Amino acid sequence: MNQNSIEIQTFGCKLNHYDSLLMQKSLNQVAFPKKVTILNSCAVTARVGKEIRKRAEKIKKLDSENFVVVVGCGAQVETHFYESTQAVDMVIGNSDRKNLKSLIEKFLSQKKNQQKSFKSNIFKKSEIYSDFVLPPPDKTRAYLKIQEGCDSFCTFCIIPFARGKSKSLPYSFLIDSIHQLEEKGIQEVVLTGVHIGDYRDGDKNLEGLIFHILKQSSIPRIRLTSLEPIEITPKLLECYQDERMCPHFHISLQSTNSKVLSSMKRKYSQKEVEQAFKRITQYLPHAFIGMDIIVGFPTETSQDFKESYQLLRNHSWTNMHVFPYSPRQGTYSYFKYQALDQKEVSRRAKLLRKLSEKRFCEKLKEQVGTTKKVLLFNKDNTKGLSRDYWKIKIPASQFKGEKQVKIIGADYIESKLLADTI
Repeated sequence: MNQNSIEIQTFGCKLNHYDSLLMQKSLNQVAFPKKVTILNSCAVTARVGKEIRKRAEKIKKLDSENFVVVVGCGAQVETHFYESTQAVDMVIGNSDRKNLKSLIEKFLSQKKNQQKSFKSNIFKKSEIYSDFVLPPPDKTRAYLKIQEGCDSFCTFCIIPFARGKSKSLPYSFLIDSIHQLEEKGIQEVVLTGVHIGDYRDGDKNLEGLIFHILKQSSIPRIRLTSLEPIEITPKLLECYQDERMCPHFHISLQSTNSKVLSSMKRKYSQKEVEQAFKRITQYLPHAFIGMDIIVGFPTETSQDFKESYQLLRNHSWTNMHVFPYSPRQGTYSYFKYQALDQKEVSRRAKLLRKLSEKRFCEKLKEQVGTTKKVLLFNKDNTKGLSRDYWKIKIPASQFKGEKQVKIIGADYIESKLLADTI
């Protein structure tokens, strides 16, 4: 909460957290006549919507005068769900989020019986908000949004309806933003978006953007967020010849089975999935490979699952985030397919999580005895991150930038490596 009694609470992904920082920046000099709490909503599952509504009710119970505003993805696709909630005073979708300050001011200055929700056709919004946020002075890493929206319309996903069509920030703006981050002492920039593999600005795609960032800046570390298998191209991997590119991949995989991928409306098959694994291990054999998997999609048979499980066992990766399929109203799969038995979905999810836990512990153990460059999360801290995405704990130390450390042990409970400075 800032000095003007404005509090922003965030639900969902890293991009939502970045958007909350942008909102906070735009409201820094604002003084509303009463306390305002902004709930930046997520729309990925119906469960999170219920959680947000409960949070609003709790806020009102503690302080009935607190003015509660729901913004973001959930506000865009489930407007009536929040609008009909007595604990929510305003609902502002992503389409109108850039007018957040003026909409709240106008609402608070007028009498009763006024419009409560603000949402327009998200697909008619072609512009992208050109701004970025400098992190607090003690931080060493920063996120930078390069892209917004998605054109894929996967059958299980509501996000295109919440964020609109894919649109990218200008290359020149991003280079300038990185220069400003450099001046503030930021050591690592994380390029983020809804679908960063879709980045386009004129003739520049993601690989072109990275090439120019490497050429025109001296930022020590560059990290990418989620990529699809077909976006892990030889040209992209060539960028990793520059050691400033962090050898860490998070693959938005969802499935390894061609039939299931087709019914999900993904743009790749099992062949491209295996090709992505092989390419990474060929170019960067010690890279950290994480991924998202949806288990129990309605068209996934028992045999499909067995084959996917075996394929994953046979390839090199580091960990999986396993998501049991959950029917999401408003998506194509919700209307098209009958959901599988929930017990069977849970059984499959449990098997994949056990596989992931086993693999992660094996990879954790392999790091002992190696040396890595660690960047502290905060200056004068004892916890940091290696270029290959391992969380590392070191003895109390004060240093700027990166420090070479030797890995002396592994904490399997906290999923951290233990290290000594060299």
